Amino acid sequence: MNILFKASLVVVFLQISALNIFGYQKSISKVNYTYLPNVFRVRDSVCYKGYVCRIETSFLGDSVAFEEIHLFQPIILNQRIVFLNKGKVLSICYNKSKKIYQKDIKGNKILMLSSVYSYVRVVSGKYHSAFAIGTYGGCNSCSETLAFYSLTGILAFNNGYPAKWKLFLKKYGISNYNNSDKDVVVYPPTRASMPGRPKGRRTRM
Repeated sequence: MNILFKASLVVVFLQISALNIFGYQKSISKVNYTYLPNVFRVRDSVCYKGYVCRIETSFLGDSVAFEEIHLFQPIILNQRIVFLNKGKVLSICYNKSKKIYQKDIKGNKILMLSSVYSYVRVVSGKYHSAFAIGTYGGCNSCSETLAFYSLTGILAFNNGYPAKWKLFLKKYGISNYNNSDKDVVVYPPTRASMPGRPKGRRTRM
């Protein structure tokens, strides 16, 4: 399955309330790779209270072969998160998930991420707000993770350390981390959708 883009695509969404401004922007462009054709980069930017969480994803416009374990469509090559405020980069985090070789539908072995960022959620607490970022492993039995970052890009919690969960909730004043209508789906990256809740990709604590 080939995914073609004749021009870059930009989708912008703004939600304005009395206290906060929530913004969303998606852009997709062609990338020149020396060893792979049909590679694209998508930037999903979520803005909240002037802070921006931007997930940059490079992907191959093809699908994984059906016999493989991690059935990604399209294939994610690499990802990173960029946190900004007023155009200034505050922090950069890379997706450090294990990279694996899998066959695409043409039989070519491609080095790809085994777990990808799947959604961004803005969580507002009594004391602080955070960007929650979930991952997806490409199959029903694959592990999923959920990490919370401060608006400035500091890792506040990830579910690899459950002992710190209650401490994190207390510090931020969060009573229900699922109670958010500000979700943006970033996987699959070709979905130029408005913000909405991802289905079947929630991580329980």
